[in-house]
Amino acid sequence: MIRNPLYVYGLIAVFGIVCLAYGLWLGGREVLFATSGARTTAVVVSKSVDGSADHVRYRFRAQDGTTVDGDDIVNSDTWAALAIGGPITVEYAGVAPATLNRVADNAPLLVLSIVLLTGIVFTFLAGPRFRARFRYVRLERRLLREGIETEATVDDVVRLNLRLHYRIQRQIRYRYADRDGGRHTGQSEPLMPRDADSWRKGAEALIRYDPARPDVSIWTGRRPTGAEQAPGAAPA
Repeated sequence: MIRNPLYVYGLIAVFGIVCLAYGLWLGGREVLFATSGARTTAVVVSKSVDGSADHVRYRFRAQDGTTVDGDDIVNSDTWAALAIGGPITVEYAGVAPATLNRVADNAPLLVLSIVLLTGIVFTFLAGPRFRARFRYVRLERRLLREGIETEATVDDVVRLNLRLHYRIQRQIRYRYADRDGGRHTGQSEPLMPRDADSWRKGAEALIRYDPARPDVSIWTGRRPTGAEQAPGAAPA
């Protein structure tokens, strides 16, 4: 199981983008069928079953006189009613009948709607979280090289309205002082319960902050040497 949130959100966002791209391609097909489409009666050439998909091959003559061989997947009831050598209604785009043809009434708009909706939901849910996580990873790498380490005090451990691998994520909020005495607050990235629930309010932790912008910091998840766990209760 993939546990790194960057990879999880990235894979979900990529899946959403692929669905969106496929949906746009299907939408382009629908435009071509709508603007240059025609219906005709084709002859069933063969029927076959590939796994759970019922295929039918057919042959028809387009308006420009060319003979076109096509194939499509149909529902089981339609497949059972077809006879080899018998008729079947097909739809084709006049601009490219050899590549843009299909069995009529196969609910293409329903498929298009499902694909587009899936792409939109996955992309817009995971995309912003992937970008935020990617920015944090870059900041984390920079501050691990260039940041100043200091002690911080845990203010709270809160439950987020966010799940990863079916687990409610936590966030640790803390306060610290920079080397010039300035007071700042910070918060961790969303954490799995196993990484957050051992921390209590008042516990001391090590964080790293940007010397150029002391209000920018990262949570390291480490305790100062010899530090004890402060009393208190973590969120359930």
